[in-house]
Parts: sequence; C-alpha cells; structure tokens
Amino acid sequence: MAYAVFNDGATDGREPWVDYEFVDEPFVEDLGEKEPGRTERVELFACTRRRYRWPAGLTEAQRVEWEAFLQARGILRDAFLVEDPRDPVRELVTLDPAVGDGARVTFSLPTSETSPDFRWYPKQGTVAGYVNGLAVAVASVDTDARTVTFAAAPGGGAAVMATYKGLRLVRIAEPPTFQGVTKRFGRYEVALEEVLRD
Repeated sequence: MAYAVFNDGATDGREPWVDYEFVDEPFVEDLGEKEPGRTERVELFACTRRRYRWPAGLTEAQRVEWEAFLQARGILRDAFLVEDPRDPVRELVTLDPAVGDGARVTFSLPTSETSPDFRWYPKQGTVAGYVNGLAVAVASVDTDARTVTFAAAPGGGAAVMATYKGLRLVRIAEPPTFQGVTKRFGRYEVALEEVLRD
C-alpha cells in the first residue's frame, strides 16, 4: 500500500507539510431523529478518527508533490497510509495472540476494535519485538497485513509485544480545491480523513 510522510519541520529542516491541522472525532453513526430536537447517535469504535486539513493551503511545490503522489497511484477515493510525526511511537503493544506457544512465529497487531492500537499499521524498519519484556529479533514485518514475524518462536505462555512507529490509513475526504488569490499565488487545500480499514 502506498504511503506518504508528513513532516512538521521540527526534525530535519524540511517543511513540506508544515501548518497542517487535525481534529480527533469519534466514529459515530447517526440513527436519525429520536424525537423532535433530539438525534440518536451510536459510537461505532472505541477509538477516534483523525481529520487533517491544511487551512493555509499548500505552496505550488507542495501541491505538485501531492498531485504527483495521488496520480501515480490512481488514488481518488482509495485509502493510503500516512506517517504523522506528531503521533507517538506505539510502546510495548500486546500482539495477537498475546502469548507464544513454542511454534508460532507470526503475530498480528491488535485485531479487537476495542483496542486503542487497532488503527495502527507498523512502519517498516521501526518494529522491535519483545518476549517477556526482553528484546528479540524480528524476521519480517508485513505492513498491509499488520503482522510481525519473529526470528524464533516465543516459548509457550511467553508474553509477546512490539514497539513500532504507527502509520494511519486515510483517504481524501473531499476533492482538493484551488483558489487563485493573486496572479502569482493560489491556495490549494486538501483534506484527509482517517479510516480504520480499507
């Protein structure tokens, strides 16, 4: 799956996506009007959904970069992964199943929708595996499948965890807009919304 990297400019001096904003909101479904003036809403997942915006717009170079990324992959409403530098590293996340059996080497990131780590996809090269709290070798990581394969099977009953940088699955929330402000300056806005599964 394709992914883009946001950079808030604080780490290495590049600022391609500086000035982005986000809001976290619950995943809810509107069940309609229960009685006059009162609408019933049901929360679908235990975690929130993030919506991104660039209210000040993107520079021409940023717009070109975004459109090249989207067009190269034919992304219109297809979901893709993003790395947000403001997201913390996911520390010692319990994998599924939570304990080893002496034979299994591949474990999944949390699959229960009630887990706060249900949304995350592991970024390649950032995953560290742990068995009973001790670091162990990781053989491979499948970002799309959200699985971690250990070099050796954790022993029976051993707690299995991982630490990793998480990626969010997003799609374009609405068509990008362009507004010409002056002859040499235009404002290009793009809005993304997080989805839990494609």
